[in-house]
Amino acid sequence: MLEEVIKDLTEATDELRKEIEKLTAALKAQSGAATPAAPEAPKPQADDAPTEDLKPLALKLSRAGHKAAIRDKLDSYGVKKLDDLTAEQAAEVLDWLKTLGEK
Repeated sequence: MLEEVIKDLTEATDELRKEIEKLTAALKAQSGAATPAAPEAPKPQADDAPTEDLKPLALKLSRAGHKAAIRDKLDSYGVKKLDDLTAEQAAEVLDWLKTLGEK
């Protein structure tokens, strides 16, 4: 009896697998023409290097007592996190942090 149930389940699984393969092939065939393009994720910009230097410096200066000034600077750009800055903004903030660190 158990062997018969296993056989039935195996056959049902095989049929489902075949149907999934058919649907997958149909979707692939349609994807070239009928489906709208998915929205693209933001592309990393070539100037991401400033943000690599930015985070450690911002953390260091924040711990040194400049947290409010850093928060105010981010607010002036309308962002809450360093990751939300554009590459150009990140470069500006990095320059600003470097001068802040010299004080």
